[in-house]
Amino acid sequence: MTIPVMILSGFLGSGKTTLLLRLLEEARIRGIRPGILMNELGKQDVDGNILSEQLGVQVEKLLDGCVCCSKKEELAGSL
Repeated sequence: MTIPVMILSGFLGSGKTTLLLRLLEEARIRGIRPGILMNELGKQDVDGNILSEQLGVQVEKLLDGCVCCSKKEELAGSL
């Protein structure tokens, strides 16, 4: 069984959270429950908290590092 994966990436203020909120709303309308993995370079996860509060979705978090560098070993387990 294959599971589709979407990766959203971009600079600060580029609209990633807005796009993700719209994608999650569409998923809700279609009855799809996606998994969400947030990777933040800092120790705080502002966007994950927004998603949890506004939509009540569970968010897996990889904080304080990058999935292509320091968090690469943790990525598979988080997925």
